[in-house]
Amino acid sequence: IVYETPVQPEPISGDEFVCEYTSHTYSTVVGPYDSCEWTVNEVVQPGFSAEITYSFSGAGTYLFEVTAYNPCGTSTPQTLEVTAQGSAPAPPSPVQGPGESCEGETEIYTTTVGPGESCSWWIDGVLQLSTTTTLEVSWSERGDHQIEVRAVSDCGTGNPAFKDVQ
Repeated sequence: IVYETPVQPEPISGDEFVCEYTSHTYSTVVGPYDSCEWTVNEVVQPGFSAEITYSFSGAGTYLFEVTAYNPCGTSTPQTLEVTAQGSAPAPPSPVQGPGESCEGETEIYTTTVGPGESCSWWIDGVLQLSTTTTLEVSWSERGDHQIEVRAVSDCGTGNPAFKDVQ
């Protein structure tokens, strides 16, 4: 076999947002005669293949790095940053939008959640259809109302943020 200097592995495929205490598989593509060395947070992982299954031990940021190597040398690394979330997301940012409206008016309410999270919106205890960070409301009833939003991830549903509307 005549080897050539390994080229950088293809981008790492796999989930970038995971839950703590779960296992996920990551893979890349290298040359046909190349082996791989994987590190996670600078700790070398066992095995030499283009695929690795990693068990996340807790919440935090994990830096995956893979290099290809053979008798002619080692490639430049390919990296992927993975965020392991805890058991549930943090509450969303305070709900932005008008605190007063008129019957028949349509208003927009927004919030911010973490990467990889969606939203669960409620008005007066009734679940709304929107799962994004924006809620469009056509006010049809006079009175005091309460908007509630929670961040949702694969790891659970977080505590709410509220907005009172008159």
